[in-house]
Amino acid sequence: MKAMRDDLLQVDLCRSNEGAVVPAKDPPTKLPPFVGSRFAFHQMSSHASYQFDSLRRAKHSTMMLLHQMINASVPQCNTFCHECALLITHADHWFCRTCAHFSLCDWCHAHHGPDHPHLLYRGLDDDEGT
Repeated sequence: MKAMRDDLLQVDLCRSNEGAVVPAKDPPTKLPPFVGSRFAFHQMSSHASYQFDSLRRAKHSTMMLLHQMINASVPQCNTFCHECALLITHADHWFCRTCAHFSLCDWCHAHHGPDHPHLLYRGLDDDEGT
């Protein structure tokens, strides 16, 4: 450390002959699958009805894209009841393995479940079922 003037000091934090500074490396970031290609982004945008033709729609679509990128690990359960057409807010619901896209909420299953011709299962709507 040496004085340049009365009020300035020059301080060497790392001497140049002690070795080079190692640059920091960021871990590789994992991109969401819809950012992988232009076609995948277009398909996801059209499926979710994202539009960028006006400022208001572009703001909303951008906000929803950021939400999907930040919360990529959160499952998106957008299943509607076949009888009352209300959104089923939990992933564990009644569904039919024979009929495609047939789901019932608990109330409709109690009142309209026996009317369905196939057996209804309670659990996650996937190939295995529970």
